[in-house]
Amino acid sequence: LIDGLRDAVKAELPHYMVPSAFVSLEKMPLTPSGKIDRRALPVPIETKTDSFIAPRDKLEQQLAEIWQQVLGVNAISVDDNFFDLGGHSLLAITLLGKIEQAFDKAISVIKLFQAPTIAEFADILRDKDHTPTWRALLPIQTKGKHKPLFFIGSTDYARLLVPSLGNEQPIYGLNMFGLNSEEILTVETMATEYLKEIRTVQPEGPYHLCGYCADAKVAFEMAQQLKKQGQEVAYLGFIDVNWYADSSLSLNQRASKLGKNIAKFGPSFITHKIKAKLKAKKEAKILSQSEQDKLHYERSGESLPLQLQHQFLIKQFWNALDDYQAQTYSGNLNLLLSSELIAEWQIDKSFSEQIHSLVTGTVTVDEVPRFHDTLFVEPQVSALGRQIKLHLQI
Repeated sequence: LIDGLRDAVKAELPHYMVPSAFVSLEKMPLTPSGKIDRRALPVPIETKTDSFIAPRDKLEQQLAEIWQQVLGVNAISVDDNFFDLGGHSLLAITLLGKIEQAFDKAISVIKLFQAPTIAEFADILRDKDHTPTWRALLPIQTKGKHKPLFFIGSTDYARLLVPSLGNEQPIYGLNMFGLNSEEILTVETMATEYLKEIRTVQPEGPYHLCGYCADAKVAFEMAQQLKKQGQEVAYLGFIDVNWYADSSLSLNQRASKLGKNIAKFGPSFITHKIKAKLKAKKEAKILSQSEQDKLHYERSGESLPLQLQHQFLIKQFWNALDDYQAQTYSGNLNLLLSSELIAEWQIDKSFSEQIHSLVTGTVTVDEVPRFHDTLFVEPQVSALGRQIKLHLQI
């Protein structure tokens, strides 16, 4: 019964929000005023399902404790995926910083994408001869009869698309933490490096490219470079891109956008936006601090710790996106947009006009239900994958 309940909750919530314990009550304890008496609720006892694997040695136990501290999650199975538990790039950098302190071993973020479970990551730490592998291209699903889909952005997002794309669709992720270039980071240099790696898998077109949010700029530049090289780009997909500055909107436009989404999604949309804003501010603070820390190390003549290198790489990436000047693209484009973003577009037409002015081919728009920040959570991610699959099979 508990496993069935857990499976039902998993279908509605991301992994990290699934309760670790369930308690059966005949009725809810109430206060004299009729409200739920939280103090009278019994303390839940965590239950481990058959799929839960506890740490099997001291190393896995140490890693589990670090993961729990960073993610704020209890009872982590050694085969749980870090990114399924709510991890993202900045948390990955924090995690690896703590691992370096604990084990005196600096490991690149790209390795966490390659080995995202405690069991897999423990094997890396056990390998005394381990050396960093600098490769941006990560195979997610290599078998299948169709041309590969190359996903630019978080390679974990690419992994989450696999079930809805099907067993016959190969998919590879391209992750900036795999870059090992001494050149100044620009969208153009990133695109060039990514294409070199893509060609180790697929030397000639037609190519299928897809980018999420800001990473779509890199996908766009890759398509541009392929076209100039005489290669065919059969599919270019942008997932929930928003390249204009919200600060350019008037107060009335912002109020209209908010009102439209509240009317569409209900009052819970306000909570959703507050959480998203707080998360963005926290990440911006971390990146701002990385600039100050970098200056400190440069003045002292010390080399930058790997954790700081990764933080600064993110900062460089955002600067590169801001500096990118997109040129007219002669191919077709598929926009996969959340309901939230479509509602905003109906208020502000500037980005739609910008995209259509940059693309001379056909621009198609597909709507994916609900929010930008939950596109890679079920059931949205399945809807997104199905839309992409339809375009790839045309």
